[in-house]
Amino acid sequence: MPTLTIQPSGADSELRNNEAANNYGSSAEFKVRGGAIIYRAPLKFDFSALPARTTITGATLSIYFFEVHAGLDAVGRTYEANRITQIGWTEGSGGINDVSWNKYTTGNAWASGGGDFTTTNQATAVVPVVGNWIDFDVKDQVIYAHNSVSDIAHFLIKDQTEGGTDKSSKFYSNDEVTNLTLRPKLVIEYILISSISTALPTGLYSGVKEKHPKDGWENEKNFFVEQSSPHPCIVQYWDLFVDTTNE
Repeated sequence: MPTLTIQPSGADSELRNNEAANNYGSSAEFKVRGGAIIYRAPLKFDFSALPARTTITGATLSIYFFEVHAGLDAVGRTYEANRITQIGWTEGSGGINDVSWNKYTTGNAWASGGGDFTTTNQATAVVPVVGNWIDFDVKDQVIYAHNSVSDIAHFLIKDQTEGGTDKSSKFYSNDEVTNLTLRPKLVIEYILISSISTALPTGLYSGVKEKHPKDGWENEKNFFVEQSSPHPCIVQYWDLFVDTTNE
């Protein structure tokens, strides 16, 4: 099955509730923290390189846990990857401009501090021991982005136990310059779709045959074409076409 890997993320940063106006878009790392002090991480991936007429069958968001922060080991904690709903956020390069806990871009506040997001199609993962990837199954969020956000996926990583025992983890960001293969990545699995709905009007067709590229004619079938369906059939190894003479 073909895959598309996007690495690094197109944008990422860190949102801190105790430094709510500051931007960390140029840092080589981002942190996720629970407890009274909360850190969250927004990430954005542009996967417009995905071939046309595809069906997404899987998607994994991976971030690399390279160091325990401040001795607050979060191993065993559950982290969430939620879909950001305010997609106008800008990464920034430090200072007080662009994304922070208070704002999604300069002069524009989040509706709720710490990022606007939905838990619909939320993905979760348990923090492993340091020196490992954390993988989130984000297929449904990527499908949403494919259908509704021009192939740009926006994620917000956070500790599921914010306000609990203080735990904190460090991850490489897209600005990491030494360990390039450990920067955030999104891997999408897909299948190619062959659509004939634009060539044929809606209706039932008989005498539809499968033609194997090596073995010649195979099975004859009926085939229904629905114009409103964007992907009426999936073809991987055979070419389907209508034999109107039924020969």
